[in-house]
Amino acid sequence: MFDHSVRPFFSKNCYGCHNPKLKSGSLNLELYRDPASLAQDRDTWERVLRKIRWTKCRPRDRPRPNQADVKAVTDWIESEFERVDRLAKPDPGHVTARRLNRAEYNNTVRDLLGVDVHPRTVFRKTIPAMASTISETCCRFHLC
Repeated sequence: MFDHSVRPFFSKNCYGCHNPKLKSGSLNLELYRDPASLAQDRDTWERVLRKIRWTKCRPRDRPRPNQADVKAVTDWIESEFERVDRLAKPDPGHVTARRLNRAEYNNTVRDLLGVDVHPRTVFRKTIPAMASTISETCCRFHLC
């Protein structure tokens, strides 16, 4: 699709102004020679899509591009955005560890270590109250 519709559309309507010499709008579209470039520089492609859709970058002395060609190019760009989004791995961001209550903490230590101690009472002043600051080291749990 890129080689049959998008590249010829750019050659006919865009490369005249958006080339290495002129770089109108600080954009050289000749750098984007294959479909993979869409995933590599999505911000630029989103800007290009907006301009093509609203025919804002057409010089006044040039005729408007054929609407069927515009639709084919914009549909291809949007479908590529969707394809790239489906393939992208989601980033859940920072996940804060949930803080255990006293009983859960004691039961967890008992279940993991097989020792019936109450570490929550031993470490009462050293375990932080905020979940986002919990980071225990192994040496704190060294049991003699």
